Amino acid sequence: MFALSHNQVMSLVQIDWEAPDCPLKLNDTLTLADLKSSPLLKHTRLFLTHLDTDKGVKLTAKGNLNRKFVSQMLDKFPWPDYDVATTRRMHKVINEEDFMPLHFIRVICEVAKLTRKYKGHLKPSRLGRSLLDDDSAGLLMDELFTGVFQHFNLAYMDRIGVEDNLTPQMGLILYGISKLADNYVTPGELATLPIDAFKEEHHLWTPEVLFEMRVLKYLEWFGLMEKRKHAANDQRSRNYIYRKTALFDRFIRFEI
Repeated sequence: MFALSHNQVMSLVQIDWEAPDCPLKLNDTLTLADLKSSPLLKHTRLFLTHLDTDKGVKLTAKGNLNRKFVSQMLDKFPWPDYDVATTRRMHKVINEEDFMPLHFIRVICEVAKLTRKYKGHLKPSRLGRSLLDDDSAGLLMDELFTGVFQHFNLAYMDRIGVEDNLTPQMGLILYGISKLADNYVTPGELATLPIDAFKEEHHLWTPEVLFEMRVLKYLEWFGLMEKRKHAANDQRSRNYIYRKTALFDRFIRFEI
């Protein structure tokens, strides 16, 4: 376990990650090769590249990506635990929100100000375009990570009606993971990290399930966590255990 003083704990809670005295530091100098294990970085670069045309990509009246573009992206987005074939079987016509990986990337690019809308089309913003070069991969990873864990509603993707109260505590949570997850641990062991627990509980959504959906899932998409089944012969259970990858400590450090 790890011990922190009250002042150290509070320095990690409700902090501005971009402030000079922030104890959480992100390494934006990592190369594209360093970040090759990050599905989120890889597919964000792909998404922004496809938007980077003269007109961009036409949006629907509701502001979503058009069906033709969604269809073109279906086989270009291999994603952890996501089966495109199932999506094709379930939907005769596939809209943006039917294709979770693309929808998430579209939303997080908007949150991170990497895209802009212009005359009914979606294009990379000046910032987004500036981060498309291979040499800017570390900077893009930084922007995406900050966007997800500082400005995005972590409850958005599961939509189960339990308020997101993890974002203000994310610095503390990440510090705890850095200390506790060298070896495989259960989501339940890590769900004890927030000092402000979930204010509401649903009978199906325990704190460990919510923590898995709202923290560990996103870290896995960034290539910072990896998981395996709790038992090697477990063919039906969805119970996973997690550990941080080598990239976690290369990308995130703390000055406490």
